[in-house]
Amino acid sequence: MPPELILPYVMRYIHIASATLAIGAPFFVRFALMPAAAKVLDEPSHAKLREAVNARWRHIVYLLIALFLISGLYTFLVPVRVNGVLVTSRWRDFGEADKRL
Repeated sequence: MPPELILPYVMRYIHIASATLAIGAPFFVRFALMPAAAKVLDEPSHAKLREAVNARWRHIVYLLIALFLISGLYTFLVPVRVNGVLVTSRWRDFGEADKRL
């Protein structure tokens, strides 16, 4: 792999992973963890668990959103060329025929 592709691949992986975690984990909590906890725990304990999960998850979501935005901007704004061929998408580098929708 050419060395100039390592950072773009890492940024793309961070972009996809942060989006997947930011969307997938709340689905797990809502549809798997909380219903299972409701069956096992009494209501005060279930409320405490919900508060604890939400308090911890809030900080993680902020980090994931920041990583998602930073990696997305990097992917969009930084052109990567290998042997003169553009391998990342940049709207202004497309030909006029490619810009027509």
